[in-house]
Amino acid sequence: MRSTGTEMKLYDGGRAPNPRRTRIFLAEKGITLPMEQVDLGALAQMSADYAAINPLKRVPALVLDDGTVLTESIAICRYFEALKPDPPLFGRGALELARVEMWNRRLELHLLFPVSHVFRNSHPAMKEMEVPQVPAWAEANKPRIGEFIAFLDGELKDRPFVAGDAFTVADITGLVAVDFMKPAKLAVPDAECLGLTMRLTIVGCGDAFGSGGRFNTCFFLETAKGTLLVDFGASSLVALKAHRLDPDRIDAIVLSHLHGDHFGALPFLLLDAQFLARRERPLLIAGPPGTRARIDQLLEVFFPKSTTNKWRFSWDVMEIEVGRPTDVLGHSVITTEVLHYSGAPSTAIVLSDGVKRFAYSGDTQWVDALLSVADGADLFIVECFAYSGELPGHITWDVLKPRLPSLRARRIMLTHMNPVMLAHLDEVRAAGVLPAEDGAVIEI
Repeated sequence: MRSTGTEMKLYDGGRAPNPRRTRIFLAEKGITLPMEQVDLGALAQMSADYAAINPLKRVPALVLDDGTVLTESIAICRYFEALKPDPPLFGRGALELARVEMWNRRLELHLLFPVSHVFRNSHPAMKEMEVPQVPAWAEANKPRIGEFIAFLDGELKDRPFVAGDAFTVADITGLVAVDFMKPAKLAVPDAECLGLTMRLTIVGCGDAFGSGGRFNTCFFLETAKGTLLVDFGASSLVALKAHRLDPDRIDAIVLSHLHGDHFGALPFLLLDAQFLARRERPLLIAGPPGTRARIDQLLEVFFPKSTTNKWRFSWDVMEIEVGRPTDVLGHSVITTEVLHYSGAPSTAIVLSDGVKRFAYSGDTQWVDALLSVADGADLFIVECFAYSGELPGHITWDVLKPRLPSLRARRIMLTHMNPVMLAHLDEVRAAGVLPAEDGAVIEI
């Protein structure tokens, strides 16, 4: 099948499971592609234009530079596995390849497909896509899902990942299937049940000015103990909704510092929870000393007298003492003061659920304290605002690159990049560093 396009492009479908499976795979490979969103809710996949790309009217679809079209998520993943074998997400060697294939098929046949059957045959939003809907088929698949989850839980007691000792495409399929249980209105097992301890969704990784069309900083962390955000910049509520992440799931927000592109959407989140979402669950906001006063000021600037609201849900502010380990809903958080003026201490953050360790530089120029922040982290996200020279309050690639060997983190990711820095992402990847991308999902 061929198209007339000249640039490689991925036709994506948002939070639908197969497009998401492909995006997670690409993120694990460190591959970025031009993407075009196909609005499934508006039935854009049924249009004549999209049918010319994929006559089966399904997403995702990959159009190569020569116009060749590849469809089916696993086929697209295999294509990129062949182009970039490391890290090997389909395994290496005959036995490993077979085990990954076996488990990926098991997870498709016994989890992802049954969950999809429930969703397609019971959800009101699918009436126009699944004709006819067969509610009895949805009901028939529900017990099969529970039986397989119990089987999988037993299998995972003796190994860290689905197919063995390494993260593979089978884990991605399992993750997508379990997440898809929520819109299918199925009981979701604890994260620990599938061996997942910490998952990051990048809601926004842009600078203060939205360079590259990116949202302001916001990292969505899911652990077995809760759902936390790290930073909540001015565009973050819009970004959450664009990524179809329910703000009501948030248990706590941890702030690195008090600049608008890192905490400026809090008034909108609080008032959305009060008047639209009608939230009932408590919300904790943790930040550096001075956070409570700055939030109150922010509320009054944007919405006068909003601090006098009779809130329908409880929200509290915890001010974290710099350098002192603090418990945030069962997570250990320790902050380190860095060099970036914000009217209050600006901090780097290390957050751990007891198993995995997430570290983030916040906004700062280079300080040697970042070496200890990164030390032992499973993922260290570091700001790199500019490409060359030195800047007050921010790190540049010229400053960071020679220090990379000293950062003892399992993976390093760059965020908060200006347009010039974004133009040098190939150099970043060549140095073994991941560039952050809005919407990327990473298993930590």
